[in-house]
Amino acid sequence: MNTHDYNRGFNRFGSSFRLTPAVKWLLIINTGVYLLELIIGRIGGTTSSGINQGLHFLYTHLAISFSRVFFHGEIWQPFTYMFLHDPMGIGHIFWNMLMLWMFGISLESFWGRNRFLKFYFYCGLGSAVFILLVALFA
Repeated sequence: MNTHDYNRGFNRFGSSFRLTPAVKWLLIINTGVYLLELIIGRIGGTTSSGINQGLHFLYTHLAISFSRVFFHGEIWQPFTYMFLHDPMGIGHIFWNMLMLWMFGISLESFWGRNRFLKFYFYCGLGSAVFILLVALFA
């Protein structure tokens, strides 16, 4: 690769800074879920403890919980928790999506879409297993 390639938006790993398909869709999905959290957080009443009813329902059934996974059969939680972000501030989703953009483009360009998506979901599921193990022994 010559220096002329760098002027066209290529980084030192040989991949472009343009969004790759999987990274683009992961950014869209994560942002969409975050916006849904913001909307749900603005509508509906509050519980007796002052928590928004919509967010309470959302986090009860989509965020990962040892008891909900193993005692209530909500086996989708190790998948759905990956897309939830703190609606009380923008920092959580901002840093997550920045890292996805920074590293995901290079990884997807190098590995290809399918291998990158496997990596993304294996990392998320591995984290879910770790969270559930910690909850088991805590």
